[in-house]
Amino acid sequence: MNERLNCRGIVPALLVLAMVLLMLSYSAFVLAVDSPVEAATDSFTDFSGTAIIENKGNMQYKAVRLTPEIYLHAQPNLRDLRIINHNQQIVPYFIHSFSPQTTVINKRYEMYLINSFVKEDFFYFDYLVDVPVNEDILATSIAVTTKNRDFAKQVELWGSYDNQHWEKVKDDLLYRVDGNEKLEVFLGNEGQKYSHYRFKIANNLEQLSFDSVVLKYNNIIFDKGNFTDVLVPQYKVEERPEEQKTLIKIDGIKNLRLESIELETDSIFKRVVTFDDHRFEKMVYNLNFQKINYRDTIIPLDGFVAGTDPVLLAIENKDDQPIIIKGLTIKYYVDEVIFKGVQDEELQLKFGNKDIIKAPSYDLVNYQEQILEEGYDVLSIQKLLIEQEQEQEQENSFNPQALFNVVIVLVAVVLGVIILVKLKNTK
Repeated sequence: MNERLNCRGIVPALLVLAMVLLMLSYSAFVLAVDSPVEAATDSFTDFSGTAIIENKGNMQYKAVRLTPEIYLHAQPNLRDLRIINHNQQIVPYFIHSFSPQTTVINKRYEMYLINSFVKEDFFYFDYLVDVPVNEDILATSIAVTTKNRDFAKQVELWGSYDNQHWEKVKDDLLYRVDGNEKLEVFLGNEGQKYSHYRFKIANNLEQLSFDSVVLKYNNIIFDKGNFTDVLVPQYKVEERPEEQKTLIKIDGIKNLRLESIELETDSIFKRVVTFDDHRFEKMVYNLNFQKINYRDTIIPLDGFVAGTDPVLLAIENKDDQPIIIKGLTIKYYVDEVIFKGVQDEELQLKFGNKDIIKAPSYDLVNYQEQILEEGYDVLSIQKLLIEQEQEQEQENSFNPQALFNVVIVLVAVVLGVIILVKLKNTK
């Protein structure tokens, strides 16, 4: 009788204990989940990357251009970037991103053949630009049309203001071979101002002639943020003979805004190349015709952002032998982080925090146009320190959901014991 009374006294106590444990565990879970994320970043210890910035210049505002390593370890939308001064205080900033180029002027000027002659195995064709009245001529390219087929000719382009004194402009290649053609000579964005142009062609056995020649002026204005940089990435080549493909796995370009990828190879080929699972596709080639090489091995990517690492580039080989890849060159758009700086102040750029879920909002963004107009010093990164992500994950391995689950299991065990004891004592 006394044992049953003792048991009946223990049961309520155990039930109370179980309820207390359950309430405490739930409270811990709620506090862990509901705590503001930004509060954990005040010490700036939860960032995997630190860029030490060289501070110099006399401008009021400063900028640092992001590197591929920063893009790779930062959040995709760069929401976890923080500029820190020597007092460990946050410095407001805004991100100056690229914008697409805008063509504002497109002009065409007809050119007329005024002379042609042969001298020492060279064929010469002289053209005069039809200059409008009271207008200066500025050319960024010269385009030709021809009925000739299956040719590839090295040409020298010369310019003159008076049809007497000639200056060499550039060497170039014109061709039409196997469905591919290049019938335009590009003169550069700055342009040329000659009124006369001369084509000098060696060994013109094909009797190449032009039906028309047009001078073009394309004035392209680039936004101040539209600057690019070049990266030579790490990559691995994997042959898939059963799929008749060559796969190139490119590392370290995640989160980059890509302008183009160029293949470097000495192989002679014409293949279809796809990028990022057929998101981009192009016929590229490197061919020889009449001992003249012509090639196009650049895949334009139009500012595409790669969201994975590595990214796949696939070459369709069909029944041909795989080509030998000697290297890759990637051109990408660069963002700038612009902020108000203090001369000689030590500055750091922090990045790589997966817990930050919202980008900061600073007043500086409201007058960024005035800042861009005023100008700024572009600072360089002296040192880049990046922790291993695996080590950081171990440091931040606390999981409130797992703790809650463990406590629930313990409470269930305690309640199970209580029920068993009660059943045993009531027999």
